[in-house]
Amino acid sequence: MHGNKESMWNRNNMHSNLGYKDFYAEDDFVIDEIIGLGLSDVSFFRQIVPILSKVEEDNEKYMGYIITLSNHTPFADVDKYGELDLTYKTTIENEDKEEEEVIFDYLEGTKLGNYIKSAHYAD
Repeated sequence: MHGNKESMWNRNNMHSNLGYKDFYAEDDFVIDEIIGLGLSDVSFFRQIVPILSKVEEDNEKYMGYIITLSNHTPFADVDKYGELDLTYKTTIENEDKEEEEVIFDYLEGTKLGNYIKSAHYAD
């Protein structure tokens, strides 16, 4: 299962050659919320539950592979990932020998910071 184009990376042929009986892709889902490259994880999971329930009902044994898209480069939809504070807070002793909280926000707006936000959303 993949929320993007079936033809990308020749998935429509590759998965059957790997022995998968069915392959569900973009055309099998309602693309009602997009994050990054395609269907959001929230919408994808909501839509695959009935499919997986039917697969389980119809098969004694099965194996599936689910590929999500939200945690995929370029990690540009940070406004859709939800809130995640990437600041690092620590306490130091200042020049007056008093404890002082300092905050570093060096990850905010960086590729790594955006990746962490997308991973948080995916989790």
